[in-house]
Amino acid sequence: MNQTAQWKPGEIVPLADRMRYMLGFRVAAAALVTLFVGIGWAGVPASLKDLGLITAAYLSLSMLGMLVWFRLGGRGLFLFGAMLIIDGLYLAWMTFATGGIVSNLRFLIVLQLITVALLASYRTAVKLAIWQSILQLLVLYAVQAGVLHVTAGDPMTPSSNLLLIAPFIAMMWLVTGATAAFSAINERELRRRRYDLEALAKLAAALDSVTDEKALSDVLLGQLEDTFGIQRSAVVTVINGRPDVVAARGLVGEPEMRRGRVEHPLLARARRERASVLVSHIPGDTDSWLAQLMPAARNVALVPLTADGVCLAVLVAEHGTRRGSRMERRVLSMVERFAAHTALALKNADLLAQMRAMASTDSLTGLANRRSLEAVLERELARAGSTNTHVSLVMLDIDHFKSLNDQFGHQTGDQVLREVGCLLSLSCRSFDTAARYGGEEFMLVLPSCTAENALRTAERLRQDLTKMNTVATGITASAGVATFPLDASDAESLIKAADDALYTAKRRGRDQVVGAPHVETDFRLVGMERASA
Repeated sequence: MNQTAQWKPGEIVPLADRMRYMLGFRVAAAALVTLFVGIGWAGVPASLKDLGLITAAYLSLSMLGMLVWFRLGGRGLFLFGAMLIIDGLYLAWMTFATGGIVSNLRFLIVLQLITVALLASYRTAVKLAIWQSILQLLVLYAVQAGVLHVTAGDPMTPSSNLLLIAPFIAMMWLVTGATAAFSAINERELRRRRYDLEALAKLAAALDSVTDEKALSDVLLGQLEDTFGIQRSAVVTVINGRPDVVAARGLVGEPEMRRGRVEHPLLARARRERASVLVSHIPGDTDSWLAQLMPAARNVALVPLTADGVCLAVLVAEHGTRRGSRMERRVLSMVERFAAHTALALKNADLLAQMRAMASTDSLTGLANRRSLEAVLERELARAGSTNTHVSLVMLDIDHFKSLNDQFGHQTGDQVLREVGCLLSLSCRSFDTAARYGGEEFMLVLPSCTAENALRTAERLRQDLTKMNTVATGITASAGVATFPLDASDAESLIKAADDALYTAKRRGRDQVVGAPHVETDFRLVGMERASA
């Protein structure tokens, strides 16, 4: 099992790495003890045999602890603390055995405190300093009580007092405190950076799950509130010089307040410079719309959401309400990163929407294409079948369109098609669907429209088309009308019924509207005829 993968939440350094580094320290400490004793630098001479046995036992315990930790699958956190206790016992004994206060191996105790403070945590280092202080005092009192025997000439004699060891204990605490303080600062900064990165990753994951502009903006504002406590914020777009709030958090203004008439200076500056704008408050005299949107706002940041050099929107966020407080540079930097990720998501969402629009609309006229028409027709027929209502289909064809192309050219023909498409789009109800079926043929799907109303609509469109001011004069059109469920029971047969009616209109001389043969009606309109069965 690879223990380097064992990384618990909140850890800066994995426990597996800490165990390995501490094992390296123990091996190095044992080697230094052996070297110093061997060459006589340790202080008062000590028995090499005793030192060798104790050192060998110490290394064996260290190796055994590492093996047990591996056998436990990296879950034996208590072993880390237990080995630190054993380290303290070994170093305290070595110090005593090689001269006590005058031993040159005392620096290993200080080195252990520094290592633990940097590697584990400052809290662990403080606990270890307490443990080492206790051990030093225990050795002192054991010597005074005659439990431990010292070598002649060793300053740690029964007549020794606390003043002999107090400077060393004070130095241990001074080194531990200084190292722990700097370690705490570094650890806090590392944790903060890791928290920021985790928040950024969380934002990216949330943005991947939505593709709508408002939903993306809501995700951004929600993450800003959760991560930095920003309670009042808004994402503002500017279209044709008029600002509009796409999404907001903590705003109390009415909906009409969320749409401005003109762009204001702060928004214009953020969009123009494509850089964050920080203000202590929003001036009501020059930026009345923003001031009304966020009353009494303090420490406001306006961050542009820019992608590919284009400002898509502006994030307006209030960081705090206390006077004199300022947004930290770290917070502003992370807010800008959040905005950059959201801007990229907005750009991708816009491209996706364009691709979907291209897949469902006709590029020349802007109307729905044939594929989209068939999907809409199937959906409307299913709804009509469940609600027992009508759906009418109008198929309209420009008369003599080939001759128009031959006489005026294909560019003129394309222009006529665009103008006809615009006419149909403007003439439809909001829930109707106008589509280009192919070539010069157009279709209208009219939900909740009876046969009689569909015939009236088709005749009105035919007349409007003849009056249309185009580059080619004298344009006429023929139309066929079919209604569900009178003329057909499904989409395919409904299209065929409308097409048959259109063919009848053309066969009878064009420039007229003809209904499907099975439509029963008692009225007649000028220019409309019904095909014989």
